[in-house]
Amino acid sequence: MDSLYNVSLDNKYYRRIMIPMRYTFKQFKDEYPDDAACLEAVFQNRYGNITTCPKCGVTNAKFYRVKKRQCYACSQCGGQLHPLADTIFRKSSTSLWNWFYAIYQFSVAKNGVSAKELERTLGVTYK
Repeated sequence: MDSLYNVSLDNKYYRRIMIPMRYTFKQFKDEYPDDAACLEAVFQNRYGNITTCPKCGVTNAKFYRVKKRQCYACSQCGGQLHPLADTIFRKSSTSLWNWFYAIYQFSVAKNGVSAKELERTLGVTYK
């Protein structure tokens, strides 16, 4: 008997709904295998399924990733959207995947993550 909720742990409903699933490193790596996937996640989070170009105003515009840059361009006018603008990731020399991994570490750690621990695991300095 769980004293906090006064519910039996045998209850299938309780196990499925009340006990949160843990986000594993394998799930993280599958969802964000590289910088391109991280950039796509930031783009989707900021712009969603954008259909109108903010520059030319064309509806049903398609956006494609610009090679060797961290931005997307409108297929009609070439206007660029920069998903990392006005974020902590802007002008960072640290890879986007390393940023995502650090955020992942903070989200799964019970007692927090020290800067030195991130420095050791990611191979970067915290300066």
